[in-house]
Amino acid sequence: MYDHLSDIDKYIEVTGILQEINYYNGNDKIFWNESTDFSPTTNITLYVSLQFDKDQYLNFCGCSGMGDDFDYTTNYNSFEIIPSNTNEIIENLFIETISYGDTITIATSNFIYMDTNFFMIIELMHDETVYLPVDYGLSNLVSYMKENRSIF
Repeated sequence: MYDHLSDIDKYIEVTGILQEINYYNGNDKIFWNESTDFSPTTNITLYVSLQFDKDQYLNFCGCSGMGDDFDYTTNYNSFEIIPSNTNEIIENLFIETISYGDTITIATSNFIYMDTNFFMIIELMHDETVYLPVDYGLSNLVSYMKENRSIF
């Protein structure tokens, strides 16, 4: 897991429609547009949900097709942004420039870290602006994995 997620060649770039951004304050789920807690020193993990069209979904999952009854318009994928990368996108004013329904591009691996249900974001772009550069995002993720070791 560590070796896979440390390798830039294991990441793909995908574009989707922003459905939700949230974080947790204790057990409470807080949506970004309902919070005033965002500053570059917040140190929170953000969770982002994206909806992909058929081509982007197939690219992300690494498959050639889904069943005929698969509804791409209701299938959202959830991603995680670790605290150091969250601080970077906040500092670069991502939170102030986006809205639900916007199209964003991310670099991610279709491999999760530890026992979560989330894929990691190491690059984030919107309207040709890079809010989280891929080299910086990957470096932070590698440091995060070293500090939060998985058994795999």
